[in-house]
Amino acid sequence: MNKEKVFILILVNWIILISCSQNNPPPPPGEPIGSLYIGSANDNLNSSYIYVLDPKTGALKWKYNSSLAIMSSIEFSNGILYTGIGKNITAIDTNTKAIKWQYLTGGTIHSTPTLVNGVIYVNSDDQYLYAIDAVTGALKWRFAQLLNIVPSGNYSSPTVVNGVVYFGSADNYIYAVDANTGTLKWKTQSVFIGFQSSPSVVNGVLYIGDLVSSLLALNTTDGSIKWIFNVNSYVFSSPTVSNGIVYIGNFNGDLYAIDANTGIKKWQYNARARIDGSPIESNGIIYFGTAGLRRGDLYALDALTGALKWNYVHTNTFRSSPVVFDGVVYISSHSCILAVDATNGTLKWNYFTLGFEDIFASSCIVDTLSNVYVSSVSGSHN
Repeated sequence: MNKEKVFILILVNWIILISCSQNNPPPPPGEPIGSLYIGSANDNLNSSYIYVLDPKTGALKWKYNSSLAIMSSIEFSNGILYTGIGKNITAIDTNTKAIKWQYLTGGTIHSTPTLVNGVIYVNSDDQYLYAIDAVTGALKWRFAQLLNIVPSGNYSSPTVVNGVVYFGSADNYIYAVDANTGTLKWKTQSVFIGFQSSPSVVNGVLYIGDLVSSLLALNTTDGSIKWIFNVNSYVFSSPTVSNGIVYIGNFNGDLYAIDANTGIKKWQYNARARIDGSPIESNGIIYFGTAGLRRGDLYALDALTGALKWNYVHTNTFRSSPVVFDGVVYISSHSCILAVDATNGTLKWNYFTLGFEDIFASSCIVDTLSNVYVSSVSGSHN
């Protein structure tokens, strides 16, 4: 590496450090402390991490080093966190800070694991959906999607409702699979091509966006299409359904609010930069981040009207979905995790990772009573 490139890297790192300077005072004596878990991705330098922070202050509690990228968000239960590390479905004991078990799949895991009734469900780039025993890490079954395609990334995370696993695939189909046996119940082909969006299932209807320009509503009984709404651009965002309204973003920076029953648009807000993450509703406000060329914006809109409440401007793009917990919005960008006041959009703290790490994942927050708060495609908290 020549001197000019070294100088540029040092300068960029210094600029990011200044923009993401930490403000992490110690918590008051006796104040309960939960934990925020989030993974990062940096294959080139073998320095990907799972960070565990104090959600009140942003102070680092501990971190787990991985030589493989962590692309998926974290699922948590009974002191065990579950995530994808490289091609491995991984369970880590948060007390011992050691791997409890790993299951090696045939492809990179971008999908976030879903834990239901002691089983971990996760999608892999090898075009299989896996069901893994959450205690032992043993394979229960795997479901093969179409394998005669060039994998473009199986980003769609499974949603499990009433014993059925629903997920989108890079092979252009939406699947419904029996959660106990892995047998196919139905599949429906995309109007255009493929899915990175994850499904949201509410009141017997599945909502999902495809990679071209459509938000689809399907009947969960047989996969028949209820309605299709044209969002006019690529859809990476997953839909959130709340109070009879579906919220979804597109590559053009449009955030749509659509009637969940009829598929008719209620309002539209243009944020002028692409929306990769899912919008989240909390207390009548929609929160979402954007990924611009040289900045990211975190927006708060009125859920009923689409009127702007506030927006927070950051020096790096937001690719992840926000999480709202205890009056604070948590969102991540390149090398930085931020906490922003949900009411007025002021920064409460930010944590800089001190490395060139991409953070695509969303935060998983566990409070002192072991309640888990994550970004949910149904717009609710776990």
